[in-house]
Amino acid sequence: MLKKWKTLDTKQIFGTKFFGLREDKVLSPKTENTHPVWVMDAPNWINIIPITKEQKVIMIKQYRFGSQEISLEIPGGMVDAGEEPYQLLYVN
Repeated sequence: MLKKWKTLDTKQIFGTKFFGLREDKVLSPKTENTHPVWVMDAPNWINIIPITKEQKVIMIKQYRFGSQEISLEIPGGMVDAGEEPYQLLYVN
């Protein structure tokens, strides 16, 4: 049976309003050995698949720095403080 790993320690390495990076020291439930793991934290995020009345999917082109390419993707973005994800779905 699969069991959860236990976090023994957490150290924040880097953080911005877009994401954070932390290093956790975790304990394996199977071997009881400790291991370092790196975790990327991100704020609430929403993606939508907008479909027109003509049943066409709307996509956007966006430059991505990681791949250094322009990618075709569904629209999305961060959910700001005070916003509810479902409120961001409706467009006239």
